[in-house]
Amino acid sequence: MPWLCNHIGQPWKTQQVVREIATTLFKATPDGEPGNDDLGAQSSWYVLAALGIYPTTPGTPDLVVHSPLFERAVPALPNGRTIDIRAPKASADTQYVHGLRLNGQYWNRAYLPQSTVREGAQLEFTLSVQSDRRGPPSPRHRPIATVNARSWHRSPARSSWRQAARARSR
Repeated sequence: MPWLCNHIGQPWKTQQVVREIATTLFKATPDGEPGNDDLGAQSSWYVLAALGIYPTTPGTPDLVVHSPLFERAVPALPNGRTIDIRAPKASADTQYVHGLRLNGQYWNRAYLPQSTVREGAQLEFTLSVQSDRRGPPSPRHRPIATVNARSWHRSPARSSWRQAARARSR
C-alpha cells in the first residue's frame, strides 16, 4: 500500500507511486480498470487517489494526504457538510505536495485530523513538479494507525463474544 510511505516520513514516495498507479493502470475506456473490480473496491481506490486523500485505517476517520489529480473537487459528507479540495496547479506533471492549508491555516502533517470527516474542511494544496524530500518535520507529524482499545473492549459485540467464551468454558 503506497500510503505507508507517509507513515515513515517519506510522503514524496507515496505521491510518486499513487500518481503512477492512478495514471498508468486506470484509463477512461471500457477495459480501463485493472483486474476484477471487487464490487467497487478498485473504483473507490481510484476516486480517493484522485482526490488526494485516503483512509489508511479501515473503519476509522483517519485520512492521509497526497497530491490530487484535479484542480477542485467537493465531496459531500453524509451529514451535508463537504470537504472542499483545491489544487489550482494540479496536472499530470505536478505530483508532489509542497504545501497544504487546512481551513486556511498552514498544515505540515501527512494526515488530516479526524474532525475532517465529521465537520468537513477546505484543503488547499500547493503542488510542484519537484519532490520535497523534507517530509513531515517530526514523527508526531506522521499518521499513526491506532485502534482505540478501550472502545473496542466495551463494544457490545466484544462483550457478547466474551460472555459466549465464558459460557463455553464452564
